Amino acid sequence: MENNSLVLVIHSLCPASMSIYNKFKANDIKVVVINLEYQEVEARIEVDMVPLLIINNNKVLKGKVVFDYLDELVLSKNVSQSNGKKKSSLYSNLYIAPPDSDSKKTPVKLE
Repeated sequence: MENNSLVLVIHSLCPASMSIYNKFKANDIKVVVINLEYQEVEARIEVDMVPLLIINNNKVLKGKVVFDYLDELVLSKNVSQSNGKKKSSLYSNLYIAPPDSDSKKTPVKLE
């Protein structure tokens, strides 16, 4: 996904709003936050539920769709970060020696 201009509209008394806000912070995704408890939305959109996400000033997502969008965003961010890294195996330099065929071993009796 491209770098989008994101505006998140939340209310601090809404558990879903605070959950999505914390997910944005935890994943280090830049978003402008408008908390309806302290601020007003200066736009021509109807704010009938929170959380509400405005993408590039033209696309509006509400409720669970915001969580789905964030999951996609985090997934694509993680995929793009891991593409440049080469994973190393713990067993990459492990060799198994062939059996020693020229000497016959004698069994040891344990008493």
